[in-house]
Amino acid sequence: MPKMEWILTQKQKKIGNYVCYLATAVHKTYLSSTKVEAWFTPDISVSTGPMSFIGLPGLVLELKTNKLQFVATNIVLSPKEKIQIKRPAKGIKVTSDKFEEILKESFPDFYKRLEFKIKNKVRLLL
Repeated sequence: MPKMEWILTQKQKKIGNYVCYLATAVHKTYLSSTKVEAWFTPDISVSTGPMSFIGLPGLVLELKTNKLQFVATNIVLSPKEKIQIKRPAKGIKVTSDKFEEILKESFPDFYKRLEFKIKNKVRLLL
């Protein structure tokens, strides 16, 4: 995925106990452009987020595109006990094949490059 050109704003909202700031970008592919909204917190100074949307001055706790949304619901930096992952209460249930189809529709450029590399036996460095 190419480096995102993030536009940082002063718009704030709270996610859990963290003050988050809105950043926007346009994810461009060969076929289309998709607006991306990311809410990040500089209080957790890890420059990462879902699906390789990285490069912000803090951890992305919420990310939205026109087809996908990721939201952190519980942030524990140093857990003292085993973490239990709860089943989502809302959303739609999809098969892994349908999920892959949604990802391919949302990120066609990534999948075209991946399929090219596999077809041409190019070594992938992840």
